[in-house]
Amino acid sequence: MKKYLCLLLVLIFSVGLMFCVARTQTTKLNSDKILPKIFLINPNVLNNTRERILSNDPSLQPAFKKLLIDAEKSLKSGPFSVTFNEHILPSGDNHNYVSLGTYYWPNPKTADGLPYILRDGERNPEVDQYDRPQLNSMCEAVNTLALAYYFTGEEKYAEYATKLLRIWFLDENTKMNPNMKYSQACKGVNDGTCWGIIESSVFPEILDSVGMLAGSKSWTLKDEEGLKDWFNLFLQWLIESEAGEKTSVQKNNHGTYYDVLVVSIALYIDKLDFAKNHLTNTTMKRIENQIMPDGSQPFELKRTLSLDYSLSNLKGLYFCALLGENVGLDLWNYQTSDGRGINKALEYLLPYIKGEKKWEYKQMKEYNRTHLFFLLRLASIKFHNPDYETLLRGIPNAYDITNIYNLLYPDADFQQ
Repeated sequence: MKKYLCLLLVLIFSVGLMFCVARTQTTKLNSDKILPKIFLINPNVLNNTRERILSNDPSLQPAFKKLLIDAEKSLKSGPFSVTFNEHILPSGDNHNYVSLGTYYWPNPKTADGLPYILRDGERNPEVDQYDRPQLNSMCEAVNTLALAYYFTGEEKYAEYATKLLRIWFLDENTKMNPNMKYSQACKGVNDGTCWGIIESSVFPEILDSVGMLAGSKSWTLKDEEGLKDWFNLFLQWLIESEAGEKTSVQKNNHGTYYDVLVVSIALYIDKLDFAKNHLTNTTMKRIENQIMPDGSQPFELKRTLSLDYSLSNLKGLYFCALLGENVGLDLWNYQTSDGRGINKALEYLLPYIKGEKKWEYKQMKEYNRTHLFFLLRLASIKFHNPDYETLLRGIPNAYDITNIYNLLYPDADFQQ
């Protein structure tokens, strides 16, 4: 009897020890301070967020739970590739990214609908038949999975994110060519325009997601080197192509997001001098040209969705300011002698956001409030003004406790 009792005690002790070791290993995996190489998010803040999640901080649980729900859905998404497009392509190469101009519609005055005509602000659903939805879905899935991996250490998330990245960027049979030559085409007029480069403005977030995959057994050195080669070629195309050159000199949001794109890529492939020079010589001048002394953005006010475009362009300038932090540039507080700057642009918009003034320019429909969380949360942090956070929480359909920005840019009390 004593023999069996001793065996039972040994068994219980062994199982308990195994459980403690497993738990210790998991905790170590999830709490190690391995700072990711990311550029739009402060790696120290993201690591702090992970530690708060591990300690079950109740303020982050709604956003974290939503992230895990989305990550499980993302495990069942895709795969995505430009080669899945069944349309006859102008280049004859199905590895080229192809899209249609968002606001161009069939011509009602011609039998074949050609040439397409502009109806600014009115989105043609035909665009969904081409590559843009594939690109957006791929990026959304990878971003969600990478963040879920970083916070949990669950390899299944990194494994599927890696699969999606390989299919889009690396696999010889399915990868996208590193150009946007055939984007935002206008049927009957051209096979692509410089305006389509803005569709690749989702890539900077992808590069941050790749940084979060570091340390996983799924994302290998070969993958990393292959992706850097791809983005090196893409950056070269952005700088040297006619479409890239035209986009670089645009004074509106297309120019802004071009800056976000090329600087992010430069940081990713370790061209820090290029990144700093571009922000200094191009983006600072862009701020001077885009923002008036009163804070208005005249090139966005021309649009039929002028408030939406003003918010979106300002978001792009915020991204530039975040990127500037990586090379020691403070674009947040950069201001011209007559007061032009990022914060002045936000202050101009606040009376309309608060409902204190009626928007004076063309806005064909109710403006999209999704940008407000990002803009006001970052303003609260970067300008050290809690009034922006208070405003955010009081705007209907703007603040959401499950919003992913609660994890990426937690409120100012937790910034370091």
